[in-house]
Amino acid sequence: MSVSAKLRILSALVAVALLALGGILVGAFREFNFAKSNAALANTISDNYFQRAAFRDQYFLFREGRLRAAWEKRKRIADELLSEAADRFTQDKEKRLMEQLRRNADDATQLFQRIVQNTEAMKAPGANKLILDELDRRLYSQLLMKANGQQNAALALQNATDERVEATYRRLSITVILFAFTLGIGSILITLYLSKLLRNRLLPLHAGAQKIAEGNLEYRIEDGGSDEFSDLARSFNGMAIKIGAMQLDLANRAEAAEAANRSKSAFLANMSHELRTPMNGIMGMIELATHRATDPKQLDWLNNSKASARHLLSIINDILDFSKIEAGKLELSEEELDVRVLPFNVCSMVAEAANAKGLQLKTEVESLPPRLLGDSTRLTQALLNLVGNAIKFTRTGSVTVRTVQEHEDDDSIVLRFEVIDTGIGISRETMSRLFTPFEQADASTVRSFGGTGLGLAITRRLAQLMGGDAGVESVVGEGSTFWLTVRLRKTDGDSPTSVATSEAAMAEQLRELHAGTRILVVEDNEVNQMVAQAMLEEIGLVCDFAEDGEVAVAKIRDAPPGTYALALMDMQMPRMDGVTATKVIRQLESGRKIPIVAMTANAFSDDEARCMAAGMNDFVSKPVAPDKLYGALLKWLAVVPSCRRAGSIR
Repeated sequence: MSVSAKLRILSALVAVALLALGGILVGAFREFNFAKSNAALANTISDNYFQRAAFRDQYFLFREGRLRAAWEKRKRIADELLSEAADRFTQDKEKRLMEQLRRNADDATQLFQRIVQNTEAMKAPGANKLILDELDRRLYSQLLMKANGQQNAALALQNATDERVEATYRRLSITVILFAFTLGIGSILITLYLSKLLRNRLLPLHAGAQKIAEGNLEYRIEDGGSDEFSDLARSFNGMAIKIGAMQLDLANRAEAAEAANRSKSAFLANMSHELRTPMNGIMGMIELATHRATDPKQLDWLNNSKASARHLLSIINDILDFSKIEAGKLELSEEELDVRVLPFNVCSMVAEAANAKGLQLKTEVESLPPRLLGDSTRLTQALLNLVGNAIKFTRTGSVTVRTVQEHEDDDSIVLRFEVIDTGIGISRETMSRLFTPFEQADASTVRSFGGTGLGLAITRRLAQLMGGDAGVESVVGEGSTFWLTVRLRKTDGDSPTSVATSEAAMAEQLRELHAGTRILVVEDNEVNQMVAQAMLEEIGLVCDFAEDGEVAVAKIRDAPPGTYALALMDMQMPRMDGVTATKVIRQLESGRKIPIVAMTANAFSDDEARCMAAGMNDFVSKPVAPDKLYGALLKWLAVVPSCRRAGSIR
């Protein structure tokens, strides 16, 4: 049979079916509306019951007239609703539930009225309240039983009407579907098919893809079938599995990286301690020997040893500083500084090296504000790296340090420091590697000039941390210009300029003010004990030693009050470390006010934070510079009362 014949037959069948289905559809729609209206009425009856129950229970508890009035008002509304429902609920089940609801409602009303009467009787003079109260409880118990039946009947009525709505809705839906199916000749059939496809296949596919895109990689789209939608669902599921595997792999890698970072931080802290501890002993002993040596040749040997030790310490500091920068552990301070004198200070530090090579040091400083806020130590370190490199790679001529203002706004100033030398120069190919860690111009540079290749990398990282950058311009054979920029905040007010006190002056002040004062040195390294003893006894202080935290706690606990004016505390020690010891000491009556100064090779900022959090008062890193130690001693010995000045009680 041809397609046109099929369409004509289908059209005739559709026309007949439409006439029949039209009448059925109208009837089903009316029945559905009537069922919805009945369901709404049943819902209202149920709501009214629960509202009356609330007022009823509150009235029994509080005996307030307004609650009884509210209950009676709801009761009148309920009677009206039941009268309306009696005309509309025609099914046997609905009629039976209505009769049950009305009967329970009448019984509950009578019981409630008896409770009300009993309440009024209680108020009468001479009423036996015990008997009335017992009667009240029995009436309320009966009322609850009736109310329970009423509640069940109301809910059952509501469920019955809901079931009728659902039944009529199903019939209406079936009729509509049949009507729509019949109406659709060819195009309607296609539309229905596409709607079904959208509802059953495309929408779940879209919802599943959206859930996967939102990160719910455990969700799986149903892919039953062999059509294109099933293939697409399987593709999404496979993609979710791969993404989940990638995320798991990334999480494992992130966890491994975090563990490696923690291990690196612990390693750096340990390396800092292990390297700085012997360096403190070496440099301390050299410093002490220098003070006592009189032979010029021996002094020369000691000065050379001191220079070598300082060079080694500089290399250690470079490695540790770079590691701290890489680990994100380096924190900048913000203090008031005078950038105008910074180039002169740096040049004074390297003047001896420049003079030894016959180089001329020059400074060019623009007119700049006298007070800015920044990290003076790190800025000096960055500039010193550039000037030191310039002197190292310049055989003849000069090294010029130039400071210019590059940009200014309301809150800050961008400064540019340039170090211009007349040295060997750098090729264009080499300049791109210069600021890379552990890189130098070529292999011969290490043999000829030494160095770790970290100075420029640290300088650039420091400049970037200070809101700037670093770079170089150079011509082979003519010299180089290394530069760095930093952003420094402005400051207002006329703060007094601090005056640096010399090491000798601080030592003399300590001898005059605190000679004979007893200090507890908590240190497990014997060489560092010897260094600390020599440095402290040289300024007239008396030393007691504790080789670990437990001994320190015992000494402070057992010593008479005022024995120790101050404690110098190492961090890493056997049995009990310095942080734990400080916490214990702060719990002792004799240890609450004693100043505790960390004197440790753990020189990271988070180490200092741990010490301060434990209750220490100050922080001096190893190798100990005498001026830093003397400054801390002057500061904290001045805030404690005079202590015993007896001989050692070790």
